[in-house]
Amino acid sequence: APYPLLERIRLLVKKSEGEILDENFAEDVTITLRFPVERFTDFEDQLQELSSGKLRPEIVETNEVLVKLDG
Repeated sequence: APYPLLERIRLLVKKSEGEILDENFAEDVTITLRFPVERFTDFEDQLQELSSGKLRPEIVETNEVLVKLDG
């Protein structure tokens, strides 16, 4: 992500119920995030709008846990 968008992306992550796991600062910023599955598409759409279509998140891992409770 370009440095000028970093703070706006951080706010978008928070608004989308995401969590910043890591930020790697180089020429641009690489941000590792975690989201609830149901919020990711909304975040992706808003990120596209914020970056004029230049940024697209890459899913590197999905992890869902299903729990059955017998009562």
